[in-house]
Amino acid sequence: FRSKQWYQRRVAITAGGLEFATVSSKEDNAELLFAAKLSLGEELGGRRFNNSNWVWIGETEVMSEDGVGTEEWVHHDGTEIPFDPVWYKRPKNHQPDNWILPRGEQRVVAFSRENGHWDDSFPHKKRPFACMCPKRNCHFN
Repeated sequence: FRSKQWYQRRVAITAGGLEFATVSSKEDNAELLFAAKLSLGEELGGRRFNNSNWVWIGETEVMSEDGVGTEEWVHHDGTEIPFDPVWYKRPKNHQPDNWILPRGEQRVVAFSRENGHWDDSFPHKKRPFACMCPKRNCHFN
């Protein structure tokens, strides 16, 4: 759960034999919210969009061949997200809103520690992250 940029964190997670946590149901979302509060605490830091209030998860936007967002969101491995997540709502705009700034486009997902809502985000932000062992390698006795 230590803060890093999304792509830096993905490389480090993979090198450690893990992968970004993916969310495939409302139950997964609730479980992740519980884990984030347990690991990072209930108290939020400063403003709503303070980086410590959002957790990187393994969802990304499908990009066109030209590198433009398609507004289609998938797990980091390209598989479909099989439920309709609750996206953070800002007054007068929809989410994901896919802002584009000189440093890039919002193409990854952060998860709110406050309420579990999702937000499309810029990958250069330094945030805590959630990871899991790959499904094919997890064994419990």
